[in-house]
Amino acid sequence: MESEVSFPTGPMQSAMLGHTLTVKDDSYLQTYMFRHEDRAAIELLVHWLVEYVGRCQAFQAFFKWGEHGELVQSFDSQVRMPCEWSYWQVETPEDLDLRLIEHVQTVHQIGFDIWKAPLSRLFVVETAKHGFVCIWTWHHALADGYTTQLLFDNMASLSAAGSTPALAFKSSHLLQADSYARWLH
Repeated sequence: MESEVSFPTGPMQSAMLGHTLTVKDDSYLQTYMFRHEDRAAIELLVHWLVEYVGRCQAFQAFFKWGEHGELVQSFDSQVRMPCEWSYWQVETPEDLDLRLIEHVQTVHQIGFDIWKAPLSRLFVVETAKHGFVCIWTWHHALADGYTTQLLFDNMASLSAAGSTPALAFKSSHLLQADSYARWLH
């Protein structure tokens, strides 16, 4: 794998990663769930998220030790976020919620290997009676509140405009490594 660029981690990233390496808990995993009744809407969302992560360096990061023993973030431009689809047989919304909670707990127990990208994944659940749920999990060292807000603002504006993911990306919509590194410091 060839890294395009490397940047020093910001103070908050270093603290999160240090905690992740020593305590081995899920404190810094972010999980978002999107529910929809319509398969086409979920497929569009999944396509959009996979494309966004594939083009946004902030979500292509992995971490490594620098020349002087410091943590640095590098970026793999070839990374593609994995997406798993599953069909669940559940009778009630409460049953679905319990299964979702169990799934998220399992994902958080597994965590991420911070030494290789991607540090994010998608999981989509289809049910016969309760529609679809898309679960997106990533390590908080990739995306802080600023980055996440940019992502969701972009999603909302594209959705409102009826844009298709393949045509919707502009460089101003994607948080790139150099601007993210400046933001962190």
